[in-house]
Amino acid sequence: MLTAPDAQGIDLDRTAVLYMATGAEWPETKILADEFMIPLLRQKGVRVVQLARNGHLQSDGFTVLDDSRRPEQLIARGPWTLWDDQESVGTVPQVAGTRKCSLWAKGDVGDWWLKQVFGGRPFRQIMGFNAGEEGRRFSDQITSKMPGRTGEFPLIDWGWHR
Repeated sequence: MLTAPDAQGIDLDRTAVLYMATGAEWPETKILADEFMIPLLRQKGVRVVQLARNGHLQSDGFTVLDDSRRPEQLIARGPWTLWDDQESVGTVPQVAGTRKCSLWAKGDVGDWWLKQVFGGRPFRQIMGFNAGEEGRRFSDQITSKMPGRTGEFPLIDWGWHR
């Protein structure tokens, strides 16, 4: 998508890549992102917006950790991490089923930002669900209530697995 954006109907000047910092990514994720993705996004001048929750409640809001077309690194942790939240409510991360942790730590934060920025205007949201996550596409299509949003799932469509 970055090397041949026209083939995907993407205008990089109007593209924003959202990253929600959970404080719980695999160390390899940050290493690989800093080595490969961040330099490529910076080279192409793509807007990278890095967000994180401020606390357990929606009313605590979120923080924009970085919003740049020249990002230097992936910011792995914000003011309130997934682990902070797990400890505060006495639970453990969910790795199967509805992935409520991902919805709370990533989906909600991204949706808050998207609502502020787009305010109901039409936009394409390209999700990185891999080909083994067809159920997540289905759930997203059923549960997304954001006005103007069209969800797309290219990794599933291309058959790309982890």
